[in-house]
Amino acid sequence: MKYSMFARRRIPAALSVMAVALLIAIPATPALAAVAGDQAGVFADGAIDYAFFPCFSLSCDGAFGNLDSQQRGALGSHGPAIVSGFATGGTGTASFDARSLIVGAHALPQLHAVARATPGVGPHDGFSGEVAYFFNSTASAQAHQYFSCLGSTEQTYTLRCTFDGYTENADPDKDRDALVYVSAGLALHNDKNNSLELPMGRLVDISQSNVNGSAGSFNTVGEVSITLDPGNAFYLSAYVNAGVGRMGWGIADAGNTLSVAFTAGDTAQLVPLLAPVPEPSRAALWMLGFVVLWSARRLRAGGASSSRQRQDRRVPSTEARIRRRSPSNQGSTALG
Repeated sequence: MKYSMFARRRIPAALSVMAVALLIAIPATPALAAVAGDQAGVFADGAIDYAFFPCFSLSCDGAFGNLDSQQRGALGSHGPAIVSGFATGGTGTASFDARSLIVGAHALPQLHAVARATPGVGPHDGFSGEVAYFFNSTASAQAHQYFSCLGSTEQTYTLRCTFDGYTENADPDKDRDALVYVSAGLALHNDKNNSLELPMGRLVDISQSNVNGSAGSFNTVGEVSITLDPGNAFYLSAYVNAGVGRMGWGIADAGNTLSVAFTAGDTAQLVPLLAPVPEPSRAALWMLGFVVLWSARRLRAGGASSSRQRQDRRVPSTEARIRRRSPSNQGSTALG
């Protein structure tokens, strides 16, 4: 009996000591190494949100919601990733378009993003009367390409990004220019010391551009550079964002695309991870050209006269436009 009591007391303690010894002896599992180029891919997304106010003072309780939201693209994809959306609220409209793909002999990103919004008036479930609809329309395109340098000498590569398009704040209230915006950027990362915070490695160089609704037509050019030893690699990351914020009225158009080109360095020593999207066949290009010409001839007469009429018409402010179209604008408070 004494031996049994001793055993019951000592065996659990011995097992505990053995378990601790085994845990100490087992080596810790090393962190998984990043796979070369695992962040490469193309992406596009767009969204339209609305805000409905049942009075002409934004202090009143309203309704808010999402009318459309789309995401396309994936890691490892060369595209094209394309999203396109359109929505209405009363007489108001909003839309977005975005496209991202890898193109050309050097397999570089080409991006496109457009957002539009026009406020309006109309009814909403749960409210009486027709008052104000506003929209928040956004479009975004991104691309991350990965290059390996397989040459035998050090190389410095320089890339130029061209960013052009058009923005317009259609509201004469120029304090709202910032509600219409387009931004773009091109960055190079060295694919070293990668972490959760820096999945592409350290940022080496970046070029960015931002315009608002007062810009009209714009064209900006930026450059980035990186120096590589043989066997090194780097990420090229590009983005374009376009938006018309809530209470905004206008167009943010980067539809002429952000394009990228090498201007220095021996590109024959570079190997891209993502192959370019195959270019359309010559027959498809001819057919597209004929369709465009046919459409232009049909729209030329009516489109020209409508354009002249729109240019001669004075554009009212957002508040005046909504008040004039609302059947219940008598005694209403102006939008603040």
